[in-house]
Amino acid sequence: MRGWALHDRGWMLAKCQMLDQMQCEENTWSEDGASSCNQCPDGYMSHAGATSQQDCHSQWCIDENDRNGAAYRGNVSRTRSGIVCQRWDAQYPHKHKQTPEEKPDAGLEENYCRNPDGSNWAWCFNSEGNYPRWEYCDIPACKKDCVDDDDEDGSAYRGKVAQTISGKTCQRWDSQSPNKHKQKPGDKPAAGLEDNYCRNPDGSNGAWCYNGEGTSPRWEYCVIPSCSSQEDDEEMEECDAGHYMTEDGCMQCEENTWSEDGASSCNQCPDGKMSNAGSTSEDDCHHEPCAM
Repeated sequence: MRGWALHDRGWMLAKCQMLDQMQCEENTWSEDGASSCNQCPDGYMSHAGATSQQDCHSQWCIDENDRNGAAYRGNVSRTRSGIVCQRWDAQYPHKHKQTPEEKPDAGLEENYCRNPDGSNWAWCFNSEGNYPRWEYCDIPACKKDCVDDDDEDGSAYRGKVAQTISGKTCQRWDSQSPNKHKQKPGDKPAAGLEDNYCRNPDGSNGAWCYNGEGTSPRWEYCVIPSCSSQEDDEEMEECDAGHYMTEDGCMQCEENTWSEDGASSCNQCPDGKMSNAGSTSEDDCHHEPCAM
């Protein structure tokens, strides 16, 4: 019995101290030496075994810095007219050269919309018939309600400001009333002409829109803050480590969680580990005492 007890005790100790060597699941990632996997941000996904948050890709929108959707790795699989996409590894009904074998870095998985050939936007072949052979996909650009400092003319802006400098509501880009125009979403799929949001599809000096309230003026520029000014505001409101930001201000992280400076939420300690309230690092998470 003594020998069994020693064996049982050793097994429990090994179990208590064992480090996870499992691959991170889909939609999570970890760096070297991690004891747990980090969740991708809401609305983002990753393959199993992802090694950085940069491996997390948006499911439903194209990153604002990805001008033509070449980096999109989401799972939208219908064209803008509603046609189901053809699988990239299939040659029916359309024969093609955009195959996973030919372009292993283009993300040609299943029948998801992609841009493997430098087109203007993510697209796919038509799986439902011969015509059209292919179409662009209706994937919106990810929203960002500020203009990057290096985006001098606002052409990359994909936020939701929809009011001109004088306070007029913008006209929808897919509407020809009250102002007729040629800046149509179908003609400029990479310009982000969604709803009535301010955009710059023609190389103007800044983001603008047509006047949705009348014909005079026909159009006006919009007032959109710079991202650097928003970041300055956010830095002033950051919480200390061990706390997280809420609508009511900074709150302390609960037991078995932790956070670093400026966190908007608390991270859970890995399974089998615990921490005190207000912990400031994953190093504060320690194993629960093993039952003997």
